[in-house]
Amino acid sequence: MALTNSGKSALNLFDVQDDFSKYEKMRDRGLDASKIYLETRIDGKDPIMLIRMLRRVFTLSLVEAKEVKVKAEGLANSLEEYQERFIPALESAFNEINEIEESENASSRLQK
Repeated sequence: MALTNSGKSALNLFDVQDDFSKYEKMRDRGLDASKIYLETRIDGKDPIMLIRMLRRVFTLSLVEAKEVKVKAEGLANSLEEYQERFIPALESAFNEINEIEESENASSRLQK
């Protein structure tokens, strides 16, 4: 089994339980999810760890945790508002793909 730089096997890295006791204590002192999320970020935790922390410490669904993230980072007032910003770019990309496919189909028909 391959070892990582820390000497732990790669498989064991995924078996380790996250220690969120610091954040649980902050919650117990009355800090809200947004403030604790930002503190966790300052602590240098990776984005997946941040979402896991929110879900475990506050018993949130994935959608609820993502909503906390979006609000805490000041990206939007809600997850829905944040995601709606992607609609024009997605529609444009889909339209471009459809135009390319239609052009390729027309070329294919002409070659027959």
